[in-house]
Amino acid sequence: STVVVVVVVVVVVVVVVVVVVVVVVEEVVIIVVVVEVVVVVVVVVIVVLVEVIVVYKAEVVVLVRCQHLTNLCGIKNLVQRHNIRRTKVKENRLNMGMEI
Repeated sequence: STVVVVVVVVVVVVVVVVVVVVVVVEEVVIIVVVVEVVVVVVVVVIVVLVEVIVVYKAEVVVLVRCQHLTNLCGIKNLVQRHNIRRTKVKENRLNMGMEI
């Protein structure tokens, strides 16, 4: 959504600049050069935006996956600790029974 907005804004700005240049300067050569430069700039901006967004999404996905993994590990650790506690309690009860 933000990408679309940015691209639209860039395109509008480019069109305005081209129109102003065409109105102010009536030499065809300069107009052609300006149009070429503007096109190159727009393409570069779009490519950079796309790359940034792809990288950002990839990083977010990786972060989310890592968090899931750590959560799973945390849960496993909790379960293990709980099991250890239970076995200790059982052992203690047995020992107490033996003592009595």
